[in-house]
Amino acid sequence: MITNILGRASFEAGYANPAMWVWGSWVTEPKRLTWLLPTCGRILKKKVRCLYKMDHWHLAEPAVSAKGSKACQLTAKNQPVRFQLGSGLRTRFGASTFDKIDVARRSLDFDLDNAETLAKLQEIDDWALNYITEHSERLLKKTLSRIDVQNNYNPLIKQYGSSNSCKTKINIRGSRSATFWNEKGEQILDPPADGTWQDFAYQAHVSIPQLWIMAGSFGLLLETTALMLSAPSAINPFEQKAA
Repeated sequence: MITNILGRASFEAGYANPAMWVWGSWVTEPKRLTWLLPTCGRILKKKVRCLYKMDHWHLAEPAVSAKGSKACQLTAKNQPVRFQLGSGLRTRFGASTFDKIDVARRSLDFDLDNAETLAKLQEIDDWALNYITEHSERLLKKTLSRIDVQNNYNPLIKQYGSSNSCKTKINIRGSRSATFWNEKGEQILDPPADGTWQDFAYQAHVSIPQLWIMAGSFGLLLETTALMLSAPSAINPFEQKAA
């Protein structure tokens, strides 16, 4: 049971190693159990709050990769920006690729039906517009107005009629693979099989590693780093009262 609690705690904070380290300490020194649990919780919660506070977000100078792509690293007090995207999330297309070949890095979309998740991403988009406008000379090598930035910025929130969604990147295997969990807080070794991603609801942790810049357009990269899989919520028709 303790391992399940720690697994869930580390998922909710976006980190596995701190909880596993504490578990090792409890095994060797059981008497520390009473104070290590609240201490661990405070440390993990403090870390998440710090990384999501946008006052401390900073975009570094543009860097060009070996493949020629340009990007600005995003950090919060020299740490990666990570936070919980939301729960009960659904995907229409699953972890897919443009040419439908089997590669580790894929696109993963989420419908944005939750008002809190939608507001969170809108807040980040607003921050990006203000920050890029203020630092356009440093980041884009030219002075741009907010209207100019808005016209070229690729927002995290995509609108399709009355529906909203966001697209993330996810690594499903390899050294940079996302981690996968069940509702008991136990880690799952394999991601959902192709064609079954739409069968689940997700609680997702994400990171924003960088601002990408390409051919005059730019936007924040949203990357899924951990997923908790669960059955989609449903209303039991047998518990409904007759009208």
